[in-house]
Amino acid sequence: MVLNTHNHRQFSAVVGNYRKTMKITIIIFLTVTLSLKCFSQQQNSTFDIIDSTCLLNPQFDSINNISIFSEQLKLIIKGLSQEKPLLLKEMIEFEKTKNFPESSLGHYYSVSESIFPKIKKYKIGNPIRYRRIECPYLDGHAEYFFTKRTKKVMLVMFEWTEFKPKNVDLFTKDTTDPILVRKIFEVKYNYLIKKITDELGQKLTIDQEKDSGRRDTKWKSANGISVYLFMFDNYNEIQLAIYKE
Repeated sequence: MVLNTHNHRQFSAVVGNYRKTMKITIIIFLTVTLSLKCFSQQQNSTFDIIDSTCLLNPQFDSINNISIFSEQLKLIIKGLSQEKPLLLKEMIEFEKTKNFPESSLGHYYSVSESIFPKIKKYKIGNPIRYRRIECPYLDGHAEYFFTKRTKKVMLVMFEWTEFKPKNVDLFTKDTTDPILVRKIFEVKYNYLIKKITDELGQKLTIDQEKDSGRRDTKWKSANGISVYLFMFDNYNEIQLAIYKE
């Protein structure tokens, strides 16, 4: 057995009998991927790539992430509700205590005014984000938009997309049931509605934009906390924006 990583460290061990050996290569990008090859004197066959992100990170399960989201939602709403500003360092400390990997892009980008109407009013620094995986079906990020000078958090974004293994084998087939995955996203969306309603009260009555291709839900608390949750109709993606007016 030979274990290769992107920094070229190697380890070896005897696997099986002397007539057959197995080789495992691990390529580490944002996810870790296992490539399993079996060699013998008469054959050379390659098996499907196995994405090991969930195997190597058991803390990234859905139940644990639901608990973490609930905890953080309370923290964000409390932080935005106080006169004292919610600072970026508080969110970074939270992410680090949960061991979520940082996945910041390292450059500035903005969001639509339809998500955060006052985005152009502030000088925003390069957004900081952390990856949130909910094995085995959901991938996503928590993202923080903050003022460049004071590091005051102005907007917190959450995103959930479909978990896609970062395979390097072109012959690997995706056997995920699309109907099941869509149902999981619908369940996730309804859970978010309930959880946010528990914190902020009943959602707003809004006129759903026709032919928008998404489902919109909004809240606004008495002290000015606004939440915008939406899910696309034709593909699996949920986004959640939390800010103070």
